[in-house]
Amino acid sequence: MKSVEKSFEAHDFTSPEFWKKFFAERGTPFEWYGGYDDLSVIIEQYVTPKNCVLQIGCGNSELATEMYDNGFHQIHSIDTNAKVIKQQSTKNRNRSGLAFSVDDATKLTLADLTFDVVLDKGTLDAMFPPKATDEQKEMVSKMFSEVARVLKPLGRYLIVTLAQEHILDFWLKELSGRFILKVHKVKNSTRGLRMPVFVLVATKLLKPLTMTRPIDFVNSNDTSVTPISSLDELFEVVKAEQQMSSLLHYLAQPLKEETSLKLWGSDKQEKYQVYIVDKEGVAVKLKSYGVFIVPYGRKHEFLYADPKGRKELRSNCKKDRLAIVHVLDKLMQDFIEIQDDLNPYALQWAPAGKHVEHRHQFLTVGDDNTVEVLETGNSEVNGEFVVKDVEIEGEFRRQLVFLASKNLIQSEVLLKVDEGRKFPMLNHLTSEHHEVMLIALGLHESKPLESLDTADLQLGILGLGGGLLASYLLLHLPKCKIIGIELDPEVVRIAESYFALPTKDPRLEVRVVDALDYLQVNAHDDSRRQRLDILFVDVAGGEATGITCPPPSFLTDQALDNMKRSLKPNGILALNFVTRDQSLAGKTRGIVQKHFKGLYSMSVAHHVNEILIASAEELDIVELQKTIKRDYPLPKMISQRLGNMKLV
Repeated sequence: MKSVEKSFEAHDFTSPEFWKKFFAERGTPFEWYGGYDDLSVIIEQYVTPKNCVLQIGCGNSELATEMYDNGFHQIHSIDTNAKVIKQQSTKNRNRSGLAFSVDDATKLTLADLTFDVVLDKGTLDAMFPPKATDEQKEMVSKMFSEVARVLKPLGRYLIVTLAQEHILDFWLKELSGRFILKVHKVKNSTRGLRMPVFVLVATKLLKPLTMTRPIDFVNSNDTSVTPISSLDELFEVVKAEQQMSSLLHYLAQPLKEETSLKLWGSDKQEKYQVYIVDKEGVAVKLKSYGVFIVPYGRKHEFLYADPKGRKELRSNCKKDRLAIVHVLDKLMQDFIEIQDDLNPYALQWAPAGKHVEHRHQFLTVGDDNTVEVLETGNSEVNGEFVVKDVEIEGEFRRQLVFLASKNLIQSEVLLKVDEGRKFPMLNHLTSEHHEVMLIALGLHESKPLESLDTADLQLGILGLGGGLLASYLLLHLPKCKIIGIELDPEVVRIAESYFALPTKDPRLEVRVVDALDYLQVNAHDDSRRQRLDILFVDVAGGEATGITCPPPSFLTDQALDNMKRSLKPNGILALNFVTRDQSLAGKTRGIVQKHFKGLYSMSVAHHVNEILIASAEELDIVELQKTIKRDYPLPKMISQRLGNMKLV
C-alpha cells in the first residue's frame, strides 16, 4: 500500500519552518530529522563498520557520536562553523576514530576517492530553499560534484531530507546517470518520529549509464520496493508518505472528531477505507486501542457506515481509540491475511503516550468463524508474532504464531469456554510430538507411571515455549520439579499471560537463557549442577541447514555430551528432531548414538517429526513393553505408542 487520503485540515508538513517551530521545545542538539535510532534501519543497510564515512554539515548533531557508539569507528565530520567543530571535538575526544574539521562541502580539501559513504542530514535542505537563487543552485551543484569526487566507486551518498519537490527534482537531474538512485521513507508513528523524513540513496557507478534506470522507492511500513519511472510518479508516492506523517501528527493527541483515510494497493486500486474514532471527554487519556475489520460487502450497515454507528461500535468494543477498517478489495477475505497486511499501519495509528497499552487487538464482525487476535508484536529473538484464538472443527484453540518463520505455530492449547470467557485446558496436549516425548516417562527405571502422586522426578525442558508440556507435567506429577529454559523473554511473558503457565508454582523454575549456555554450566559447574531424570529438548531451528528442529548447534559432540552430563546415570533424553532429508537423519542418529548407547526412534503420525529417546545404557524394550501395558493414570497414549518404537 502506498497512498493515503485524509479528511482533516493539512498543514505544510513538507516545510522545514513548520517542523522547526513544532520541535522548538526540544533541547540541543536539534535532532528534528531524527537520531540514530530513527535512521539506523536504513543506515545499517548501506554502511558497514569497516566503511570510511564523511558527514557533511554535521552541526551540533549527535549522529556521529551515536553511530560510533553503535560500532562505526571511522567517521570524519565537517562543518563551516569553527565553534561547532570545536565543541564536537571536545565532546568526542575519547572516541578514537571520530574526526571533526572545518571544511566546506562545496570545495572540500579532502583527497579523491577517499570515502565509502558520504552522509548528509539536513544540509541539502538548509542549502537549497524552495525559491533558491541561481547562486544557491550552483553551490548545491558544486557540493554534488565534490561528493562524487571523494566517493570511491560504488560508494553511497546518503541524504536525510524532507524530500520537497524542488529537492527531488534537482537531485534527480544532477545525479541520474552517474549514480543508481533509491528513495527510502523513514518509518514513523504517533509514538516516535512523526516527521516526513526520507533518505535519498545514490550509489556511485564505475561509469555513467547509457539508458535511464527506474528509481526504487522503499516503503516505510512493509519495506516493499516500488520502481518509479517518472518524476511525477516519485512526487506522488512521496506526497502520500508526507500525508501519512501529517496524519500521525494529528493522531498523537485525542481526536475531537472522527477522522478518515484511504489506503490503496500497489496496483493503485482502493484497498481499505479507515475511520478512526476516539473516546470523547475533557482531558481524556487514551489507554486502549483496537482495530475493527469490516468484511467486504458489509460497509453499508449502520454500525460501520454512519458516524453515530461508529461511535456506538467504539463504545461496544470498550476501546478508547478504535480504527474501523472497511475492506474494499473483494479478494481480501482471510482475516489473518488482512490483519498481517494492516498491522504495520495499525501500529502507527495507536495513541501516543506511556500510559497506552503496548498492544492492540484486531476485532471483526462476530460470527461462528470469528478469529480474535489477542496480541501482535515483534520479539527481538523470534521476530513478528501473533497470539490468536481460532475455531477448528468446533473447538476453540489459542495459538502463538511466529510470522517470521513461515507462520510457525509455536504453541497451541485447547480452550474451555465458560459464560463467554475462554480458559486454557492444561490437561490436554494438542501437539502430538509432545505426547510422543512423554514415552520417556514410561522408559524411566523408577516407573513413575505406576504412581503419579509419589513420582519424585527432576525434569528439564529446553525450549519452554508456551509452557504446555511443563503445565501438563505439573498437573499430572504433583511431586515433580521442572526447570524450563527459554531464550526469548517475550515468549515467557506470553506463556504466562495467555497460556496460563504457572510461573508462581514453586515446582517450576523458569530461566531466560540460551539453552546451550545452560547445558554448559549444568554439565561442568558442580556448584550449580542440576542432575535431571528426564531432559526434554524441543528447540526450534531453521531450515537453511536441512534440519528444522533442533538447531544444528544442539547436535554437536559438545552439546550432546553436556546433555548426557546433565542427566542422572539412569536419565532419559527425549529430543524432538525434524528433517526431510533421510540421509541427514541417519547421520544425526549416528552422532547422537556416539554419546547414548540406548537410542530409540519414534515417528509422529502425519508429521515429519521424529522423537529420539536416548539413555546412557541400552534399555530392555521388550520388558518395558510388557510392563507399560497396564492402565496407568496418565493417558493410554504412552502404552499405545510404545509398540511403534524402534531401536536405532
